Amino acid sequence: ESSPEELVESIAEDLNPACPLPPDRLLDGHSLLFEFNGKAIQNLVDNFLTPKNSRVDLVSSSFGRASDFVGEDAGEDAEHCPSLLPNNVPHIDNGGSALNFSVASGVKPQTEPMFGTTFWCHAIDSSLLEEWTKLSSPSIPPSSSNLNLPPVNPYIPTEFDIKPLPPDDTHHPLLHCSFKMCIVIGKKKTWLPATSTKYNSTTNSMLFSYEDEDEKWHIFDIVYSKSEEVCIDYEGTVDSKKIKFRITALPTEGHGPVLRYGDESDYDVEDGITFPPIPPAQPSSRLPRLKS
Repeated sequence: ESSPEELVESIAEDLNPACPLPPDRLLDGHSLLFEFNGKAIQNLVDNFLTPKNSRVDLVSSSFGRASDFVGEDAGEDAEHCPSLLPNNVPHIDNGGSALNFSVASGVKPQTEPMFGTTFWCHAIDSSLLEEWTKLSSPSIPPSSSNLNLPPVNPYIPTEFDIKPLPPDDTHHPLLHCSFKMCIVIGKKKTWLPATSTKYNSTTNSMLFSYEDEDEKWHIFDIVYSKSEEVCIDYEGTVDSKKIKFRITALPTEGHGPVLRYGDESDYDVEDGITFPPIPPAQPSSRLPRLKS
């Protein structure tokens, strides 16, 4: 990672009007590709990332240190060297072979003009470039080679299609809602809280979980479309209209079932009838008085 000072300097340079980066891409415009271009990638690999366009920088203290060359007359500055463009190698080299170079040969180093670093420059032997070019050509390694393609990883997915949900556990507009179920117990209708947890599209039935952790399947009397919109206080029937239900809470996106077993309708006796309100306190004048 770069230091804060280097980052600020880099961003300041990219703010130059000559820089093609838009302001919202100052941080990632140099390192990310936003559009796939197969031809450009192939052209880069085939025509530019080749051995003839390569440059090998070898840094080692075995070539000496900066203090070893103080007071000596260095060779020509590197600014006089031609640019390393395709099919163009620097001809101002120090002679000899790069493979057999030795500091003891007495060849004077060149000087990098910006930082004053001493270096030697040699052209890569044509035989070595030819050998690298052959090795860079696409080919399958022979059977005697220790280089082999890795085995196929069976855990890497290759198909990314979204499979449909199983019919016994699929989507439904009333799934994960909180309900009040009007169930007849004896001769009395009772509203019991429940939550829908599972839907079976084959039988058009919903699994309801009640407050006492009892679970029961109920068959809807109508078929709901997947795009149907429901709201709080929506009413319907199940089990051939034997049980009436009313939605008391809707699930939020990304969350599971709404387990809301209590609301302001807990005292409902039947549809449209609620428990009478508590009467106001009686005035003190209605209390018995002591006679003197």
